[in-house]
Amino acid sequence: MLGLEFALAADLLRTAVAPTWEDIAKLAVIAAIRTMLNYFLAKDIAAFDAARQSSGIPPSNRV
Repeated sequence: MLGLEFALAADLLRTAVAPTWEDIAKLAVIAAIRTMLNYFLAKDIAAFDAARQSSGIPPSNRV
């Protein structure tokens, strides 16, 4: 998760140097995708930890 944050920060800095509308749009899409990935990764980690603490069995893969 920390790696995703650093990658997003690098993209922000790259766009801040010479922004174009295309770069800003790409950055917005990348930020949205990374935010969703980070959210679902944190959610899966929390579910796995809760299952491990309660029964020792990992949760099923639900969509």
